[in-house]
Amino acid sequence: MARQRKSTKLHVVEGTYNSTDHADRAGEPEPLNGLIKPKYLNDNERASQIWDEDAPLFWWLGDVDSRLFALYCTLVAEHERDGDRMQTARGTLMRNIGNDLGTGSSRSKYNVSKESNKHDLLD
Repeated sequence: MARQRKSTKLHVVEGTYNSTDHADRAGEPEPLNGLIKPKYLNDNERASQIWDEDAPLFWWLGDVDSRLFALYCTLVAEHERDGDRMQTARGTLMRNIGNDLGTGSSRSKYNVSKESNKHDLLD
């Protein structure tokens, strides 16, 4: 199975954007809005708080990423509540979703400073 292509915005965040390699990506979806908090997340108070705290940090995510980010927040809340008893598969899922969203062990190479949060990064 082929590896999924990273979005252009994720290349910008990681500092790997190259205008030669990553320009003119026909068919790449553009998010219509930022993250939109699902109503069902309000049933889990801590997951809702995590969303409120962390969503502004993920400026490169769009509305299509909202459910995945909500699942990530729910798993983080579960881990905070009782990480020692969390099933290994759920912990792995949390890590994999985090990596898909742009978090994880590789975050040290990301360029998420306030200067990188400008709309003209791809120009």
